[in-house]
Amino acid sequence: APHELTQFHVDPACDAHALKRLRSISGPIITDTAELSLIDARPNLQWIDLMVLASMKELGTFDDAPLLADIRAHRIAAFALDADGLNRNFRGRPFFWPTLRREIEKNYTLAPAAGPPFLMLPNSASTGSVANR
Repeated sequence: APHELTQFHVDPACDAHALKRLRSISGPIITDTAELSLIDARPNLQWIDLMVLASMKELGTFDDAPLLADIRAHRIAAFALDADGLNRNFRGRPFFWPTLRREIEKNYTLAPAAGPPFLMLPNSASTGSVANR
């Protein structure tokens, strides 16, 4: 009989404090690291394929306006990023296109001390954030 896997082991490359903080977030979390879904399988953790979206953006087949609006309104509770953070690229091609990167940098702050995953949380100075409700 096939053995059903009931629990994933934490990747030793992941920081236990960052994972604990990640698991404490109840609102939508966007990650650029698909493997993180194996560690935290909650439905609020959503993988976004930035390599594909960046290419589609360049071709004019992806409208990033809804994503940017969610970032500005802090409807995303956190970004969980790999070690490259917002500098992630493939052969010099940035995954975070300039407008996306600017909006994240303007509206989110890197959580101190822990990672990977590296967490960017909504700026506390903003009002009207609904990300963690």
